Amino acid sequence: MPKIRPAVIAVTLADCVSKDADPPEIAADLAATLQDVESTLSSVIGARGVAALYKRALLLAASGHPWLSGVPSEWGTPEAQTTLQTVISRQPPEQAASGAHTILHNFQSLLQALVGAPLTTRLLQPALTHYSQRATAQDRRP
Repeated sequence: MPKIRPAVIAVTLADCVSKDADPPEIAADLAATLQDVESTLSSVIGARGVAALYKRALLLAASGHPWLSGVPSEWGTPEAQTTLQTVISRQPPEQAASGAHTILHNFQSLLQALVGAPLTTRLLQPALTHYSQRATAQDRRP
């Protein structure tokens, strides 16, 4: 089996957020991707495990994007998801994309450190598939 390079994996999950979208679309893509990841991972590492990874990923992202500091670190509550989307939606496009990419990159890197690259790839495949389906559906809209 070939070795999977961590940078390639991280870019794949981070690509679930379009760099060319406007901030509200970026926020929606990020929230949908995190929900897909939560759905997949909860059965493997538990809801508290997913929440811990998200909390750490957000904390690490806030060090380079101070505007993320005000986002509640509990994932899974409607308030936290709404606040995350609102905060990202209010940023300039480049900042919104960078912050969202950083959260996803951090989340994936933390998961990879916990379970390894091959299992991370398999665990995140459903989220990547859902993103691909969402992107295809959006492309088909007039």
